[in-house]
Amino acid sequence: MGRTRNEKIQDVLNVLFFVIVTLGFIYPFWYLLALSFNSAADTMANSIVFLPNSFTLANYEAVFNNDSLLNAYLITILRTVIGTAFSVMATGMFAYGMSKKYLVFHTFFFTLTMITMFFHGGLIPTVLLIKSMGLMNNFMVYIIPALVNVVFMLIMRTYYLTLSPALEESAKIDGYNDLQIFFKIVLPSSLPIIAAIALFNGVAQWNSW
Repeated sequence: MGRTRNEKIQDVLNVLFFVIVTLGFIYPFWYLLALSFNSAADTMANSIVFLPNSFTLANYEAVFNNDSLLNAYLITILRTVIGTAFSVMATGMFAYGMSKKYLVFHTFFFTLTMITMFFHGGLIPTVLLIKSMGLMNNFMVYIIPALVNVVFMLIMRTYYLTLSPALEESAKIDGYNDLQIFFKIVLPSSLPIIAAIALFNGVAQWNSW
Protein backbone atom coordinates (compact mmCIF):
# COMPACT_ATOMS: atom_id res chain seq x y z
CA MET A 1 0.00 0.00 0.00
CA GLY A 2 1.46 3.36 -1.07
CA ARG A 3 2.10 6.19 1.29
CA THR A 4 -0.31 9.10 1.32
CA ARG A 5 0.66 12.63 0.36
CA ASN A 6 0.40 13.82 3.99
CA GLU A 7 2.73 11.04 5.17
CA LYS A 8 5.33 11.99 2.55
CA ILE A 9 5.12 15.65 3.57
CA GLN A 10 5.51 14.65 7.22
CA ASP A 11 8.60 12.59 6.37
CA VAL A 12 10.15 15.53 4.51
CA LEU A 13 9.42 17.89 7.40
CA ASN A 14 10.91 15.41 9.90
CA VAL A 15 14.08 15.07 7.83
CA LEU A 16 14.41 18.85 7.46
CA PHE A 17 13.90 19.33 11.19
CA PHE A 18 16.58 16.82 12.19
CA VAL A 19 18.99 18.16 9.56
CA ILE A 20 18.61 21.66 11.02
CA VAL A 21 19.05 20.36 14.57
CA THR A 22 22.14 18.37 13.53
CA LEU A 23 23.68 21.40 11.82
CA GLY A 24 22.96 23.42 14.94
CA PHE A 25 25.02 20.95 16.99
CA ILE A 26 27.84 20.72 14.45
CA TYR A 27 28.25 24.43 13.66
CA PRO A 28 29.84 25.49 17.01
CA PHE A 29 32.58 22.87 16.52
CA TRP A 30 33.05 23.88 12.89
CA TYR A 31 33.23 27.54 13.96
CA LEU A 32 36.01 26.78 16.46
CA LEU A 33 37.88 24.78 13.80
CA ALA A 34 37.62 27.66 11.32
CA LEU A 35 38.66 30.09 14.05
CA SER A 36 41.79 28.05 14.77
CA PHE A 37 42.94 28.41 11.16
CA ASN A 38 42.24 32.14 10.99
CA SER A 39 44.80 34.84 11.77
CA ALA A 40 44.41 36.61 15.09
CA ALA A 41 44.27 40.07 13.50
CA ASP A 42 41.53 39.04 11.09
CA THR A 43 39.59 37.37 13.88
CA MET A 44 39.64 40.59 15.91
CA ALA A 45 38.58 42.65 12.88
CA ASN A 46 35.95 40.35 11.38
CA SER A 47 33.43 37.74 12.42
CA ILE A 48 34.09 34.31 10.91
CA VAL A 49 30.91 32.73 9.64
CA PHE A 50 31.87 29.50 7.89
CA LEU A 51 35.45 29.52 6.52
CA PRO A 52 38.66 31.26 7.65
CA ASN A 53 39.04 34.66 6.05
CA SER A 54 42.83 34.61 6.36
CA PHE A 55 44.16 31.02 6.51
CA THR A 56 47.20 30.43 8.73
CA LEU A 57 48.87 27.71 10.82
CA ALA A 58 50.43 30.22 13.20
CA ASN A 59 47.93 29.42 15.93
CA TYR A 60 48.89 25.74 15.93
CA GLU A 61 52.58 26.60 15.77
CA ALA A 62 52.22 28.81 18.85
CA VAL A 63 50.43 26.06 20.76
CA PHE A 64 52.76 23.19 19.88
CA ASN A 65 55.87 25.30 20.45
CA ASN A 66 54.72 25.83 24.04
CA ASP A 67 56.93 23.62 26.21
CA SER A 68 54.33 23.40 28.96
CA LEU A 69 51.73 21.78 26.67
CA LEU A 70 53.26 18.30 26.84
CA ASN A 71 53.58 18.51 30.62
CA ALA A 72 49.99 19.71 30.94
CA TYR A 73 48.65 16.84 28.85
CA LEU A 74 50.82 14.37 30.76
CA ILE A 75 49.32 15.53 34.07
CA THR A 76 45.82 15.39 32.60
CA ILE A 77 46.28 11.84 31.30
CA LEU A 78 47.91 10.61 34.52
CA ARG A 79 45.17 12.22 36.57
CA THR A 80 42.48 10.58 34.46
CA VAL A 81 44.03 7.11 34.48
CA ILE A 82 45.33 6.98 38.06
CA GLY A 83 42.44 8.94 39.54
CA THR A 84 39.84 6.75 37.85
CA ALA A 85 41.52 3.50 38.88
CA PHE A 86 42.00 4.54 42.51
CA SER A 87 38.54 6.10 42.80
CA VAL A 88 36.73 3.08 41.36
CA MET A 89 38.60 0.77 43.70
CA ALA A 90 38.08 2.91 46.81
CA THR A 91 34.43 3.61 45.98
CA GLY A 92 33.82 -0.06 45.24
CA MET A 93 35.32 -1.20 48.54
CA PHE A 94 33.38 1.42 50.48
CA ALA A 95 30.16 0.45 48.69
CA TYR A 96 30.79 -3.20 49.55
CA GLY A 97 31.13 -2.31 53.22
CA MET A 98 27.96 -0.19 53.11
CA SER A 99 26.07 -3.13 51.59
CA LYS A 100 26.69 -5.20 54.74
CA LYS A 101 24.35 -4.31 57.57
CA TYR A 102 26.39 -6.38 60.00
CA LEU A 103 29.27 -3.90 59.62
CA VAL A 104 30.10 -2.27 62.95
CA PHE A 105 28.63 1.27 63.08
CA HIS A 106 27.01 0.69 59.68
CA THR A 107 24.15 3.13 60.35
CA PHE A 108 26.53 5.82 61.60
CA PHE A 109 28.83 5.60 58.57
CA PHE A 110 25.93 5.46 56.14
CA THR A 111 24.23 8.48 57.73
CA LEU A 112 27.49 10.42 57.77
CA THR A 113 27.96 9.64 54.10
CA MET A 114 24.46 10.83 53.22
CA ILE A 115 25.04 14.13 55.02
CA THR A 116 27.94 14.92 52.68
CA MET A 117 25.52 14.84 49.75
CA PHE A 118 23.57 17.81 51.11
CA PHE A 119 26.19 19.84 52.99
CA HIS A 120 29.61 21.03 51.87
CA GLY A 121 32.25 22.75 53.96
CA GLY A 122 32.92 25.37 51.29
CA LEU A 123 35.93 26.49 49.32
CA ILE A 124 38.02 27.96 52.14
CA PRO A 125 37.71 24.95 54.52
CA THR A 126 38.51 22.67 51.58
CA VAL A 127 41.69 24.61 50.80
CA LEU A 128 42.68 24.60 54.48
CA LEU A 129 42.10 20.84 54.66
CA ILE A 130 44.20 20.23 51.55
CA LYS A 131 46.95 22.43 52.99
CA SER A 132 46.89 20.61 56.34
CA MET A 133 47.23 17.27 54.50
CA GLY A 134 50.36 18.52 52.73
CA LEU A 135 48.77 18.29 49.28
CA MET A 136 49.51 21.83 48.13
CA ASN A 137 51.49 21.75 44.85
CA ASN A 138 51.31 17.96 45.00
CA PHE A 139 50.01 15.70 42.22
CA MET A 140 48.08 13.62 44.77
CA VAL A 141 45.74 16.57 45.34
CA TYR A 142 44.02 15.36 42.17
CA ILE A 143 43.65 11.82 43.52
CA ILE A 144 43.05 11.72 47.29
CA PRO A 145 40.19 14.26 47.73
CA ALA A 146 38.22 12.58 44.91
CA LEU A 147 38.76 8.99 45.99
CA VAL A 148 35.14 8.33 47.01
CA ASN A 149 32.09 9.66 45.21
CA VAL A 150 28.91 9.20 47.26
CA VAL A 151 26.59 8.96 44.25
CA PHE A 152 28.79 6.33 42.62
CA MET A 153 29.00 4.53 45.95
CA LEU A 154 25.21 4.32 46.18
CA ILE A 155 24.98 2.99 42.63
CA MET A 156 27.58 0.30 43.31
CA ARG A 157 26.01 -0.55 46.68
CA THR A 158 22.64 -1.07 45.01
CA TYR A 159 24.26 -3.38 42.48
CA TYR A 160 26.03 -5.37 45.19
CA LEU A 161 22.69 -5.91 46.94
CA THR A 162 21.37 -7.65 43.82
CA LEU A 163 24.12 -10.28 43.93
CA SER A 164 23.10 -13.65 45.31
CA PRO A 165 24.06 -14.08 49.01
CA ALA A 166 24.75 -17.74 48.24
CA LEU A 167 27.96 -16.74 46.43
CA GLU A 168 29.45 -15.19 49.55
CA GLU A 169 28.10 -17.89 51.85
CA SER A 170 29.74 -20.62 49.80
CA ALA A 171 32.99 -18.64 49.72
CA LYS A 172 32.95 -18.28 53.50
CA ILE A 173 32.44 -22.02 53.84
CA ASP A 174 35.60 -22.44 51.74
CA GLY A 175 37.46 -20.20 54.20
CA TYR A 176 37.45 -16.90 52.30
CA ASN A 177 37.64 -13.68 54.31
CA ASP A 178 35.90 -10.43 53.32
CA LEU A 179 38.82 -9.13 51.23
CA GLN A 180 39.08 -12.38 49.30
CA ILE A 181 35.33 -12.43 48.73
CA PHE A 182 35.42 -8.84 47.44
CA PHE A 183 38.31 -9.32 45.03
CA LYS A 184 37.59 -12.88 43.89
CA ILE A 185 33.79 -13.04 43.98
CA VAL A 186 32.21 -9.58 44.04
CA LEU A 187 34.49 -7.69 41.63
CA PRO A 188 34.39 -10.31 38.83
CA SER A 189 30.59 -10.40 39.21
CA SER A 190 30.31 -6.60 39.02
CA LEU A 191 32.22 -5.80 35.84
CA PRO A 192 29.26 -4.03 34.13
CA ILE A 193 28.72 -1.56 36.96
CA ILE A 194 32.47 -1.10 37.41
CA ALA A 195 32.83 -0.25 33.71
CA ALA A 196 30.00 2.28 33.94
CA ILE A 197 31.40 3.94 37.07
CA ALA A 198 34.89 3.99 35.54
CA LEU A 199 33.50 5.77 32.47
CA PHE A 200 31.64 8.37 34.55
CA ASN A 201 34.67 8.89 36.77
CA GLY A 202 37.09 9.12 33.86
CA VAL A 203 35.00 11.77 32.13
CA ALA A 204 34.71 13.74 35.39
CA GLN A 205 38.48 13.56 35.95
CA TRP A 206 39.26 14.64 32.39
CA ASN A 207 36.81 17.55 32.54
CA SER A 208 38.18 18.83 35.87
CA TRP A 209 41.08 20.64 34.20
